[in-house]
Amino acid sequence: WQRFANMRAYFAFMFAHPGKKLMFMGSEFAQDTEWNHDVSLPWHLLERPLNNGVQQLVRDLNRLYCTLPALHQRDCEPDGFEWLVMNDPDNSVFAWQRKGAAEGDRCVVVVNFTPQVLNDYRVPVPFSGRWREVLN
Repeated sequence: WQRFANMRAYFAFMFAHPGKKLMFMGSEFAQDTEWNHDVSLPWHLLERPLNNGVQQLVRDLNRLYCTLPALHQRDCEPDGFEWLVMNDPDNSVFAWQRKGAAEGDRCVVVVNFTPQVLNDYRVPVPFSGRWREVLN
């Protein structure tokens, strides 16, 4: 379960961080063997709940990447990204803000790279108001 949790955290990190999104065949459902051009992808792994969950997460991340302008509009511009939490070695948490072209196109991303639930963890958001969770 922990390997799958780490993979999900990394995919969320990758999709929400600036830069192009690169995945190799089979990684979208957590293929457990090295890719082999002589055989088909092991699609039967989707019958397993953990593998199926990774595929559903990748689907959801793709949807968010396309529908949230902050995640793609200013992908290669320094002003489209701002660190919020980048030095928390005790909790292994990173947080940042992505900014789209319009002033209101903002997205705050928080990634916890530990298997521990962090209750009442505070993230310094860029402005007050109501924030809506779109993926957990």
